Amino acid sequence: MLAPTQFNLNLKLAEQRRFDNFLLQDRNNAMALSVLETFCEFSPQAEQILVLWGEHGAGLTHLLEAVSFQAQQNCFSVSYFDLAHHYQRDPAIVLEGADDNLLICLDNIDVIAGIETWEHAIFHLFNNIRDRGHKLLMASHTQPVIMDILLADLQSRLLGCVSFEVNALGDEHKQRLLMQRAHETGLDMPLEVARFIIQRAPRHIHTLFNLLDELDGASLREQRKLTIPFVKSVLGI
Repeated sequence: MLAPTQFNLNLKLAEQRRFDNFLLQDRNNAMALSVLETFCEFSPQAEQILVLWGEHGAGLTHLLEAVSFQAQQNCFSVSYFDLAHHYQRDPAIVLEGADDNLLICLDNIDVIAGIETWEHAIFHLFNNIRDRGHKLLMASHTQPVIMDILLADLQSRLLGCVSFEVNALGDEHKQRLLMQRAHETGLDMPLEVARFIIQRAPRHIHTLFNLLDELDGASLREQRKLTIPFVKSVLGI
């Protein structure tokens, strides 16, 4: 068994992104989560290569980081790449040695569609991973069947993978997630405050979490509880 490796780009896994705090809203997401929990245990019954896809804000990065974190907890070596940060670089340099790890996670795989050098690099990575018995987890904001892949062999590989759609949260679940995240940071967020924020702020999860960080800082500085008037004064909404 290989020792865990550091994430590329010195990415520090956010421990709050775990399986147990991924908010489920339907059976489809629950099934995907169950498969991923088995996937990062490297059991003989687990799939070797998986693709997750869904719209922005569906929690794909959360799930990839949760898988990576759990795999490292299980003492498996992991390499994680957010291709949105790498697609303009030479893939040979970015991916050098990646397949030495037992698990490779590729976030935002759809951004390399149409880039010939990257498509060939990912195709060879597929083959190396399968030959070595390692694992590959990919996430895309485009459904694999309509991804604009030019390399036919890579498209065939992607379409042959087991894939799961991850559904984005509705407003009610976003309220619950915001309250859960506030609780994890030591803040008490009443339901009416969460509802007020969801109704008036951009609904993208990352934006909501950034607003929560802003409220957390203001609450500490001013020693104030989260009330609707306080939220209005801090966020200007």
